[in-house]
Amino acid sequence: MTLVIKTASLSANMVVPRAHETTVVDPGTLLAVVCLWPGALCIRQATAADLDAIERNVNAVCDEGLYLVPSRFVMPERWRKILAAGGELDNDLIVVAEVGGRVVGHGRMFTTPGTSVHVADLGIAIIAEYRNRGIGSRMIACLLDWARHKGLQKVTLGVFASNLQAIHIYRKFGFMIEGVLRQQHRVGGEYVDEIVMAHFLENHAQTLWPRLLLPGTDFRLQQSLSRL
Repeated sequence: MTLVIKTASLSANMVVPRAHETTVVDPGTLLAVVCLWPGALCIRQATAADLDAIERNVNAVCDEGLYLVPSRFVMPERWRKILAAGGELDNDLIVVAEVGGRVVGHGRMFTTPGTSVHVADLGIAIIAEYRNRGIGSRMIACLLDWARHKGLQKVTLGVFASNLQAIHIYRKFGFMIEGVLRQQHRVGGEYVDEIVMAHFLENHAQTLWPRLLLPGTDFRLQQSLSRL
C-alpha cells in the first residue's frame, strides 16, 4: 500500500499549512492517489524512477558538510531493491517528498535482521531550499505511523550534535537521547559528536494505516491529519 499526503501549494518561503491536507485512497488497488495542483506537497513511497533524484539530493546535502558525512553517495544495492519493489520491501521503507513534481527530499526506515528485527533506523534528507517548511516533520510522522503498522517497537537514529534544529524536531516526536559517540566524525577539519536517539512506539493498532485498510472507510478524507 502507498500512503500519499497532499497539502496546499508551496511558495518560496511558505510553511506547509495543515488545514488543507488531504489524503485520497483508491479502494480497488489500495494505491493512494491525489488530485494534483501546482506546488503541492506530496509524500509517497519511492520507486525506481526516483533513484537519480535521491542520489542527487543526498549528495547535495553531503556537500554542505553540516548534516551528513561529506562523501559521494552511490545508491546501495539494498536501496535499489526497495525502490524496485515500489518503496516498501519486508520491513524497509523509502518515501520521497515532492513539491510541484520535484523530489526535494526522502525519508527511510530500515530494519536489521536478527535479534534487533523489532528495531528500525530512521534517516531523512531534504535539500536546503525546502527546509523549515514542515516537510521533514510530515515525513517523520508518516514513517513512524508505518513503523507502528508494521508492529515495530523501537526507532533509532543518529544525528550530528551540531544539528540542533533536527534534534529539537526529533524530541517533539518523542525521541530521547540514548548516547553520544564522542568525536565520531571529522568534518571540515573538526571533530563532531554523533547523538544516538530512540523512540519507543505506542500500540500500532491506533495508527492511520489500519483505518485506511478497513472496509467501508471513506476513501476521500477531506480532513486535516492533525498529527502531521
